[in-house]
Amino acid sequence: MRIVSLLLMLMPVLAVGNDFNWPNLGEFNFISGRHAVEQDITDQKAIFVAKTDDGYIGKAIDIKLPQHAIYTDGESGDKFPVVVIQAETANGMDMYGAINLYDGTGLVSVSSDFELIKIEK
Repeated sequence: MRIVSLLLMLMPVLAVGNDFNWPNLGEFNFISGRHAVEQDITDQKAIFVAKTDDGYIGKAIDIKLPQHAIYTDGESGDKFPVVVIQAETANGMDMYGAINLYDGTGLVSVSSDFELIKIEK
């Protein structure tokens, strides 16, 4: 029983390897060259809006988007294949917005939680 549990825990990490079927990046909306606004979330081009009561505080990070990446959850250590669709800096933190390719949900985290990768197709 322990072996089965261990294998189930490792499945997300193993599935991200060479055999993972990475999607075509042309299938993803994204935002680049400016900060996101609320309409970008509605249009599925962004995952977050960096804003305070005084206005927008996000500034675009100059990287090519969208991009395939491996996201590592800082608490659990789990790894997930994602597509980064947004990159902004705010309050001294570089943040990425991404789509989890396992379940389609959006996630936001600091850039150091992502390993950007190039997929040859």
